[in-house]
Order: sequence, then C-alpha cells, then structure tokens
Amino acid sequence: MIKKISLTFLFFCHFLYSQTIEFAVIVKDFDTDQPIDEVTITAVKSGQSFLTNKEGNCMSNLSRPSDLEFLHGSYKRMVVKY
Repeated sequence: MIKKISLTFLFFCHFLYSQTIEFAVIVKDFDTDQPIDEVTITAVKSGQSFLTNKEGNCMSNLSRPSDLEFLHGSYKRMVVKY
C-alpha cells in the first residue's frame, strides 16, 4: 500500500536575492508524523533537484518560481503548486 506524504513547508528565508528563492522544506509521513529521508524534490520548470536528509529537512534555492514534485520509492508521487 502506498503511503501518503505530509509536507510541512517552513519558509524561513523567502527572500529574492539576485533572482534566487530560498526556503526550507520538512517532509513527514502523513499517518505517523515521522520524518522521511531521501525524498527527491524536483522543481518542475527549472529541473533543479534536492534531497531530504534523515530528519526530512531540505534547504532549497530556486532560480525561479516553480511547482515542486516529491518522489520516494515507498510513497505516492506528489506535486505541490507554487
């Protein structure tokens, strides 16, 4: 059975410096509320990819606004609109 991913977005630093958008993402399991490691986060427009650490955290720097795609082998694919 494919599990659901719960996403907690923390926009600690949502600043625009020389056209770069910085933000932090925390990815957690929807049912257990446990962090999920090794989730691939891909910006759809630019193709930039990021990977979460063992705490489910990821700091991202995007060159332009984009929808985000979340992929993990044990979970269902999820796309979050910007």
